[in-house]
Amino acid sequence: MHGMQPDLFDAVTDAYAACETPLSNTELYSAVADRLELDEAQRNEMGLFGQAQTQHNKFHHRVRWAQQALRDQGILTRVDRGQWTLTGKKRQQLHAIKQAKAVVAMSTSLGIAICCDSIDLLSRDIIDEPIALMISSPPYPLRVARAYGNPEVKEYIDWLMKVLKPIAKRLVKGGSMAINLGNDIFVQGSPQRSTYVERLLIRCEDELGLYKMDTLMWQSNKCPGPTTWAHVNRMQLHTSYEPILWLCNSPLDCFADNRRVLQPHSERMKKLMASGGQQHHSEHGDGAYVQPVGSFGRVTEGKIPTNTLKFSNYCPEGRAVNAEARTLGLPPHAAKYPQRLAEFLIGFLSRPSDLVVDPFGGTLTSGAAAQKLGRRWVCLEQTWEYIKQGFRRFAGDEDTWVNPAFANFNPHR
Repeated sequence: MHGMQPDLFDAVTDAYAACETPLSNTELYSAVADRLELDEAQRNEMGLFGQAQTQHNKFHHRVRWAQQALRDQGILTRVDRGQWTLTGKKRQQLHAIKQAKAVVAMSTSLGIAICCDSIDLLSRDIIDEPIALMISSPPYPLRVARAYGNPEVKEYIDWLMKVLKPIAKRLVKGGSMAINLGNDIFVQGSPQRSTYVERLLIRCEDELGLYKMDTLMWQSNKCPGPTTWAHVNRMQLHTSYEPILWLCNSPLDCFADNRRVLQPHSERMKKLMASGGQQHHSEHGDGAYVQPVGSFGRVTEGKIPTNTLKFSNYCPEGRAVNAEARTLGLPPHAAKYPQRLAEFLIGFLSRPSDLVVDPFGGTLTSGAAAQKLGRRWVCLEQTWEYIKQGFRRFAGDEDTWVNPAFANFNPHR
């Protein structure tokens, strides 16, 4: 089935938005199938679901999943058995979002933010110059396990590959991608973690010529979880990290440089270097680890970071954006990654004046980080509210131009 998770959400919300009266599920199935251009075989394909392996229509099953997810987000409300409609405020908001197809929201001397559908814009080769780095945090798949099932992981990977393919085509030799993905993704009804990250890695290598340089472990201050399998069933440990896939199209030509992100030495290390290094010869184990006199005596600018990245989600830039959202009466972005993490990755994986692209720009975290580090940047984001509050990251920058038509647009009018 060619309908991917984000496409399915769009089709379901469009179907409700186009109808002024509540839709029955039968009417919804037909409207969504038409929008996704499904043939008869795709509309009627059957599958086995649940522990009892009961046979149901696979397409109907996925539509009901999207329906329930939109209800949980406050976008849909049930008015009668089997009949749903958009909530009043969300109906206006969704109409407004769909009107912004591709609009320049803001620009600086180094970058630009565009309100658009990333897949649509990228497929038209709007970005026509070499890209040195793609950094992004796409929407996570299957974040909430549901009794009625989740879309297949393959659908999520297919969708993400559509975003990555045109960027990979423009990636300069030795360029990188850094993709933050969710870790608490489980097989439905099981403590077994999904292998979607591994599947994505293999497809990136086989289809896009992108090779794994590392999986960086980002440790944040995320809430303890997974609740079901760690707190209730006690089968899992608390998740302490989210993976960031670091991929490169030509590993031997990669221009990442850890000297751009060196960290301060500890006081102990500073004293050791100042004293000329280790004062005695030592061997450990079977002699594999030898430290001669003078080891660590060369004075260096800093220490090389590990591939475990510790950046709190609770950062001053994110708090300022949240405050801006409250002031403007906008829904805050609940899944921002910290700007300092973006600064680290951009500093490590790109050079001054390189072009950095984020296809899921959110509140323009990557753009602000690139601007600060003297990189050129492009952020693509579909949601007006997120870009609007993201302007706060550029407050005080004299060379920032904000499109007044975009900034003054009222999606609730």
